[in-house]
Amino acid sequence: EGASQAKDNGENNIWFDKKAKEGNYWSDWNSKKPYLINGTAQAKDRYPLNCDLERINVSFIIIVLGIMSISSILKRKQ
Repeated sequence: EGASQAKDNGENNIWFDKKAKEGNYWSDWNSKKPYLINGTAQAKDRYPLNCDLERINVSFIIIVLGIMSISSILKRKQ
C-alpha cells in the first residue's frame, strides 16, 4: 500500500457523497474500492471516481451544444 493523494488526521471527515454515491477523482486509484486515505483517521473514499468529473462535464456540454445546433439547423430547413 503506497501513499494516497490525501491525508486525514482528523475526525468525522467525509470523503464522498453517500446520497449521490460519488467520491473524488484519484489519479492513482487502481479500481479497488474503497480508496484509502493516509492518516490516523483511517478514512476511506467509498465511491472513488473512474475519471475526472471536470472532463465529463465539458464533454457533456459539448454534446448538448452539438445537439442544440443540429436541432436548430433542422428547424430552419422546415
